[in-house]
Amino acid sequence: MLYFEFSAVAVILSAIALIAIAIRVPSHDRKWSSDQELLPSVSSYGEYVTVHNVRQARYRGVDDYDVTHSHWTFSCSDVKKVWLGIEPFSKWSIFGLRPAHVFLSFQLENGTYIVVSPEIRKKEGDMFSPWKGLVRGYEIMYVVADEEDAVKLRTNHRKDTVRLYPLILSADKVQELFKNMSEKINAIHASAAFFNTALHSCTTSIVHHMRNVGIQLPQLHLLYLLPSTVDSIFYAHGLIDTKLDLQAARDYFLVTDRAQRCSDASDFSRCIRTT
Repeated sequence: MLYFEFSAVAVILSAIALIAIAIRVPSHDRKWSSDQELLPSVSSYGEYVTVHNVRQARYRGVDDYDVTHSHWTFSCSDVKKVWLGIEPFSKWSIFGLRPAHVFLSFQLENGTYIVVSPEIRKKEGDMFSPWKGLVRGYEIMYVVADEEDAVKLRTNHRKDTVRLYPLILSADKVQELFKNMSEKINAIHASAAFFNTALHSCTTSIVHHMRNVGIQLPQLHLLYLLPSTVDSIFYAHGLIDTKLDLQAARDYFLVTDRAQRCSDASDFSRCIRTT
């Protein structure tokens, strides 16, 4: 009888917890971390776009920074190439697979780069937890930033391993991908949405956008959940612009050491791509 009563209480508490999760509503009205307080958006004017609130944080440390934002206007035809960034950020692993952050960096005709990075939108004091990300614990935002912000934070201050891979896509396909991601940036700006570790994470969001524009990637894969080696999928599908084998490509496109050497370079993005 005691076991039955305990089981009944457990079921009731579980049901209450599930209902509480289900009725949570995403919101833009929270006390956000200062580096994620402003949401980006994209305005179109014929062939031209203006990306509003491109973040240009300059870091003295992971939690010590100055944040500025600017508006970037350029022609869609100026978007020429896209790079895949992968940042493993935890030593925890299962079967050799580790968590990682995945982002894209779009290369413009004038040699500048604009990073689009799906992330949790941190409230003050938030730390990322994959479990919290499964139960509507975070809203999602697409951080749009320059590489001195988005790359240098990871390589020079977090001291994480970062690889940047050039992808083999036509300029037309890269522009289509940028436009598809811009639509999502505007949708989030208009209406808050939840991050989900399994279904609406950095990796699954990027794969979703790529599949939207006809890039051949699997819809589901274990490496989307623990994406430290998700480059193997892009490599297997012939999407990485290299003739090297995968391990050699991983060594070649590792930018952490270069980024630390290039910390004071006037052209950080060019410098980290110079071997």
